Amino acid sequence: MHSALRLPSGWRKLRNIVQWTPFFQTYKKQRYPWVQLAGHQGNFKAGPEQGTILKKLCPKEELCFQVLMKDVLRPYVPEYKGHVTCEDGE
Repeated sequence: MHSALRLPSGWRKLRNIVQWTPFFQTYKKQRYPWVQLAGHQGNFKAGPEQGTILKKLCPKEELCFQVLMKDVLRPYVPEYKGHVTCEDGE
């Protein structure tokens, strides 16, 4: 009998890549591994409070978040806290 070769799954490869190649984000003088899973580079920044992320926002997305804040899905939706203007003007 031939021994069956098991090929690693695509998810396992991706998980290993993410695990070993994080970007590092500095927050309050500490470095944290940062993996951006979606969106264009530069659309996300560490927020002013621990555990928060600032994201560029379009008007339709803003409306969607406002509606979801009143929906039964609220516990599963990122909290929309409103507009923030950063020091760089964005």
